[in-house]
Amino acid sequence: MLTQTRQTYSLPAPADGGQLICQLLHEYSVDHVFGHTGAVILPLLDAIGLRESPRMIVARHERHACSMALGYAGVTGKPGVVLVTSGPGATNTVPGIALARVWRMPMIVLTGQVATTSLGSDAFQEADITGISRPLVKWSRLVRHIDELPGVFMEAFDIATSGEPGPVLLDLPKDVLAARLDRARTAQKIHHWRAIRRMMRPIEAVWPGSAMPAWHRDIAEALAGTGCVLFHSPLQGVALPYAMGAACAWRNEAAIAVAMLEPGDIPQSALELCTAAQNKVPIKAILHAGDDAPHWADWIEATRTQVVICRGRSKLSGALENWLRADQPVALIYDDRC
Repeated sequence: MLTQTRQTYSLPAPADGGQLICQLLHEYSVDHVFGHTGAVILPLLDAIGLRESPRMIVARHERHACSMALGYAGVTGKPGVVLVTSGPGATNTVPGIALARVWRMPMIVLTGQVATTSLGSDAFQEADITGISRPLVKWSRLVRHIDELPGVFMEAFDIATSGEPGPVLLDLPKDVLAARLDRARTAQKIHHWRAIRRMMRPIEAVWPGSAMPAWHRDIAEALAGTGCVLFHSPLQGVALPYAMGAACAWRNEAAIAVAMLEPGDIPQSALELCTAAQNKVPIKAILHAGDDAPHWADWIEATRTQVVICRGRSKLSGALENWLRADQPVALIYDDRC
């Protein structure tokens, strides 16, 4: 994949729906968007590419993008924002939306949709994601006109963070994203919604803790005082992207996000180590493994991540010291039976 140097451009006033959404995200202090690409959302992706903020982190799977957003929300208290395309891209977010609702964490899911003129016609990659997600979200909305965007975004962020935090979904048809703006009318609407926002009191979201297995005690004791924060989930495939979201939030801080993995996490989320390397996300990973440690080492090395195998508690301190000093992505495989 080609890497492109991000530049700050002198941007004109928003000209279409995608640029307007990008400006709204910036006004709500959204500095990272997690998701996956698709043709329907190209106007919004183009607008994000022209800005320094928000930054788009492209995950290997939409479910992992949701986990990254949850990690970001967990450590900042701000809604994690997910951006995916229509059809299967949108439906792949359903497990992540369910987690956000169960864990009571604020998340904004932006899904692409077919043009408003094609709704209900069984068009290519059309899915009624507002209907599918209705039992799981606090609120969902199909945006049918570009003039609705400022008010809809204000309501979405308010609902996601007020009362019991939870997920909100906005379905964005491609003709709304590409629609041209009436700048005078849009400026008036934005001014109106800004005035309403100034009267609103922000509400903090609370990140619930998670119980960790017994082998984590060895790691926690060895990493005491290093600024590392350990992330673990009993749900396979969640811990690594969740920790990546936290690492994005802590990019300029001393805290270090560490994903504590079981072997079942590797087949589901190991490729996100490639995402971390490509986007220079400062993530660390530790895998708990036994006799099959060389097998999982091969899996991880395939993601261009260096692997260190530590056998026994007596060697853990030295292994972790080298692991912490490494600048490139390094995964520690820990066998605590010795």
